[in-house]
Amino acid sequence: MQQLLIIGNVGKQAEVRQAENGQAIGFSVAVNESYKDKSGQRQEKTTWYKATFWKKLGDSTKIAEYLKPGQTVSIIGRPYADAYLNKEGNAVAEQCVRVSSLDLIGSPKGQSEALVEGPDSDDLRSTLNKDDDNDLPF
Repeated sequence: MQQLLIIGNVGKQAEVRQAENGQAIGFSVAVNESYKDKSGQRQEKTTWYKATFWKKLGDSTKIAEYLKPGQTVSIIGRPYADAYLNKEGNAVAEQCVRVSSLDLIGSPKGQSEALVEGPDSDDLRSTLNKDDDNDLPF
């Protein structure tokens, strides 16, 4: 079994979707990398991941409220690829991860720490590592 550790920034507000046997929290994560090319010029590269965090029916999805653009997160999960045809008929491939563990790091850019560290934060952390075996694409 493969496990992937990603530390990056949330790209857009997380969405919660309902399924028959669970709830999926979907969000994107950008991982930035900087390096010097052969000529010594500094280059920036961003790799995007589509992340899905499954919760059982009845479990809290409150974490989705904290997954705002710019929020730094650490996620661990199983990597997989998703390929499809977009609206224009072009083939698209995405790097995806089925999240099994999620940690918030700091606060979103331009927001206070109080937004992330609220009265329910301990309850959130206790439910973050729960996972089920549903494997529906988001």
